[in-house]
Amino acid sequence: MVPSIIAVVAICALLGVLLVGGGSDGSKGTAAPAAADGPTSTTAAPGSTPSTTVVPPSGGTAQGSYTTPTMPVRVEIPEVSGRPVTDGVVDGQAITVHGDPEPGSMLYGVEARLCRGDVAIVSDGDFAPTLGGRCIDKPLSAISDAKVEVVGTEPYSGLDVTFRVGVGSTTYITQYDGPTTITCGPASPCQIVLKLQYPKGFGFKGIPVTYR
Repeated sequence: MVPSIIAVVAICALLGVLLVGGGSDGSKGTAAPAAADGPTSTTAAPGSTPSTTVVPPSGGTAQGSYTTPTMPVRVEIPEVSGRPVTDGVVDGQAITVHGDPEPGSMLYGVEARLCRGDVAIVSDGDFAPTLGGRCIDKPLSAISDAKVEVVGTEPYSGLDVTFRVGVGSTTYITQYDGPTTITCGPASPCQIVLKLQYPKGFGFKGIPVTYR
């Protein structure tokens, strides 16, 4: 009877070693480390599907004015004494820019908004005030604009858009992130952002604005 007890104890000890030390492939039974705080992206091996992918929101890492790289439209910004007309503006100043489609393309229309100068506007979500919280929801002053829209006509060639920039602040509620405040003035550069409509798509053009 004693040998039987010894055999049982030996088998239990062997099972314990296998469970703690790992399987026959030599892998160890340790836990995976906890994920770090902040956005992450898990890359799977070729041919497999990643289990977790967390991507920063649109514009979350990009800063400053942005131009859609594949946009078939050129935007001309006038200059005065070698400087863009958007450099050193005052409240209510009218800024006119011109958009021209590239050969073989068309320009159906342009929307313009005044937005924060420190973020990139790259999508409709960024462009819509209550979604992205990046563009103003109303004029900053009585002599300025919040949004200007110009609709093209056949043959849908070049368009001019004139926007009156404002000085001041606006605070409003966004759908997902609560209240936000946007300020434009000498200490807070902003940007005029154009949304340009063309065949099979649209693109964005950010134009930096500084104040004096």
